[in-house]
Amino acid sequence: MLASFYLATSSSSSKQTQIGSYVFAVLGLMSKEIGITVIIINISFLVLTRYCLVSWGRILVNLFILMTLTLVRVTFNRTLPSFIDQDNPASYERDCLTRFRTYLYLGVFNMKKLICPDNLSYDWQMGSVPLVHSFTDLRNLQSAALTAIVVGIFLQLFQRYFASVYTKLKVESSVRGLAFSILFLVVPFLPASNIFFQVGFVAAERILYVPSIGFCVLVALGASKLYASVPSWLQKSFQIVLLVSLTSFAAKTFTRNFAWNSKFSLFRSGLQSTQNNAKIFYNYGNMARENGNSETAKLCYKEAIRLWPSYVIAWNNLATLSDNETEIEQLLRKALLLDPSHTTSLFNLADLYRQRHEYRKAVYYFSICLKFRECQHNRAGVLLGECKQQIKLNSKKTQKQQFATMDKTKELYR
Repeated sequence: MLASFYLATSSSSSKQTQIGSYVFAVLGLMSKEIGITVIIINISFLVLTRYCLVSWGRILVNLFILMTLTLVRVTFNRTLPSFIDQDNPASYERDCLTRFRTYLYLGVFNMKKLICPDNLSYDWQMGSVPLVHSFTDLRNLQSAALTAIVVGIFLQLFQRYFASVYTKLKVESSVRGLAFSILFLVVPFLPASNIFFQVGFVAAERILYVPSIGFCVLVALGASKLYASVPSWLQKSFQIVLLVSLTSFAAKTFTRNFAWNSKFSLFRSGLQSTQNNAKIFYNYGNMARENGNSETAKLCYKEAIRLWPSYVIAWNNLATLSDNETEIEQLLRKALLLDPSHTTSLFNLADLYRQRHEYRKAVYYFSICLKFRECQHNRAGVLLGECKQQIKLNSKKTQKQQFATMDKTKELYR
């Protein structure tokens, strides 16, 4: 993205540099969907800082390429991704005001992660960020403050922009730096902001990688302004504070790397940072089950269900750890009550009935399971055939027993 930006905004705006800019934009899009935003950044930066050098033709070409790449990316996926309420609870909130307030606060939440990344997690789904239901929620003040700051910065940019248009002068370098930082901070975040379309997560630290470029430049610009304005006797102290801040951020980056050493360390770090996230407990429970620690797995699944009662797969996995057939049946029926199309629960319940020799019930649930694409077709199909065969054998045995009983009855009347 930075390579695309450099070529698009270079002083030698030849066809080769423009083509190179588009090539790097395509490479960025192939790496991650957020890469397409660099085209918006490039043209916005040129319009805001070098208006007299940008033609409408170039703007239209950039817009055409943007729409084409978007269409190609969507077509490449064939189908749009589907999400459920546990992925992004705010998107499924019926109250539009609650949804709007929560979306605004998510911007604050992500900005706080850039300013002070004290609490990081590999997953922020489900109840990690509570919805903003009320106007009296103090988080609304944070949302209003951030909105005012962003609007104020954009107003300053547009004021300098119109001034440059009127005077036919290039914008000074400080404003170009401000434009760069704000565009890289805001534009790459927009696809994940839920403003234009629904996304499959509440928050994700990976979406802050590119915005952090703009944030670092913005901090550098602010620090240079502050340093120039403070008295000379305070400049040494200012340098020390800045050095301590940079060192603490570097130390946080270094220590955070240890959380990604293994699956165990990553899932354990999640338990320490987001204790109201059901998926965190579910993941740790899966890991405990794989390691043979059934009791810990049970506790984690129960906690996940307590935090998110409609967590179907947690109900299913808890059933697989039980030794009581009655409890297993109850847990699986609860899972299917929440999601009748959950193929894993359908398969497990059918297999339970098969083991209990209740073959007609097993055939019923295996048949439903096989209607869904996600079903274990080979395994379910084989077991369904076995159950049908057992029903036929049992039927023949019953007929033989009935005939035997009839023969005995005839002998008694002779």
